[in-house]
Amino acid sequence: MAEVLRLKQDLDRLVCVPLDRNPGDTLVMCPVTYVEVMRSTFVCNEGYKIIRKGERQVLREWGMDFQHVDFRQLGRWKNDGRLGAAYALPKHKDTEKYRPICPAYQEPSILLCKKIAQAMNGMLFGLPASGHFNLRSVGEMKGRLHALNVKMRRVCSDVRILTGSYDVQDMFSKLPHSTIERAVEWSVWSHRSRGRSGVFVKRRGRGWKLSRCDSVEGYAFLSFDVIQQFVSFELELCFTVASGYIVQQLVGIPMGKSSSPPLACLMCSKAEWDFMITLGNQRRLIGGLRFVDDASVFVAYNARKPDSKVRAEAILAKFERCYDEALTLKKTDTSEGCWEFLGCKLNMQENFPYLGCCQKLKNERELRMGLELTFRTFQDFESWTSKKAKLAVIVSALHRIDQNSMETPDMIGALILLRMELRRRRYPDSYFDRAIKSFARDKSNLWKLLAELLTSAPE
Repeated sequence: MAEVLRLKQDLDRLVCVPLDRNPGDTLVMCPVTYVEVMRSTFVCNEGYKIIRKGERQVLREWGMDFQHVDFRQLGRWKNDGRLGAAYALPKHKDTEKYRPICPAYQEPSILLCKKIAQAMNGMLFGLPASGHFNLRSVGEMKGRLHALNVKMRRVCSDVRILTGSYDVQDMFSKLPHSTIERAVEWSVWSHRSRGRSGVFVKRRGRGWKLSRCDSVEGYAFLSFDVIQQFVSFELELCFTVASGYIVQQLVGIPMGKSSSPPLACLMCSKAEWDFMITLGNQRRLIGGLRFVDDASVFVAYNARKPDSKVRAEAILAKFERCYDEALTLKKTDTSEGCWEFLGCKLNMQENFPYLGCCQKLKNERELRMGLELTFRTFQDFESWTSKKAKLAVIVSALHRIDQNSMETPDMIGALILLRMELRRRRYPDSYFDRAIKSFARDKSNLWKLLAELLTSAPE
């Protein structure tokens, strides 16, 4: 204990921040360095404007605008609400780069913002799936890849696939508000063309329905006009506190709000919709997956025709220009045939099934090479967590492997690596044995066989 107190005293005047995507590690830095990061990220950034008013005055004027538009009938304004305090987390891969975080859970408009976010999710998920690449969740990826394999096989008898994996950057820092509003208008037009006038949102809990009925029991109705008004309201009046300054975000999707993910997805979906329309009958050659700002695209071509590959390369190049010109599309696949995507490994082969995926463990490289573990994905067994909670974490890892893995050899490799990591964390083998036997009980025969092969001994 004395050593801990001494370390705390030594770090008293320094800034200690957890690493982004790896909260188990803490970076210690000079306060001057952190202040410069906050100034360059928020205070002196062209995308933000310093507001020379107090927080109470800003909230009062903001609330008056809220009442003027008359959103009160849909969600109350929290009089005890406050502006969120922004901060920045150093990135794990490069600690000289930072990820800005703007919490918004204390904002006065948070209750209505959550309802609008549910409605926009309904608008997003109600769009025809053939016109965009959006995924509702990572759990949909395996099913979508199965469907893409069937689709690609119909192109010709000797199919090959050209792939590209991308990260859509600068959505929260450079994207014009007009682009965001046009995406919402496009979604509204799409639903109105099918006779819908709004979205029903659950009064309690989460849930939405797209219905042409006048009312749905237990649901509140949000018209498309109200949704568009609130989106414009949020874009125009987006405030946060950074380094003691109140700043207003002028460009980009608002950070930290419940409506931010569906707005980002709607914007990308509209760009993909416009792109697919320009392809005409060639849209049968392309498929893709995208989860918010991470995208993987696949274009089929005939291996026997050289001009077919040239056409596929042209389609892929056209996709790279489909998003707003203010955004940056960074290519993330560094090797052909295998790349990381949404915490999984995607792979491509020449024969059917052409595309496959497998759950990737974050410490996979360290486990294979016998190095010290980088990510704290599991607590050490000596931690104070209960035995029941430790078993639940192992079962959760098994669920992810089952949900996101298509091929048996890769799935077996992931299970072996999982057991290796648990041993490195000093878990007794009996914990893994109990977890996999319990998990395999209501699964396929493959899982029952794997449980029998990987456990130490039968109970």
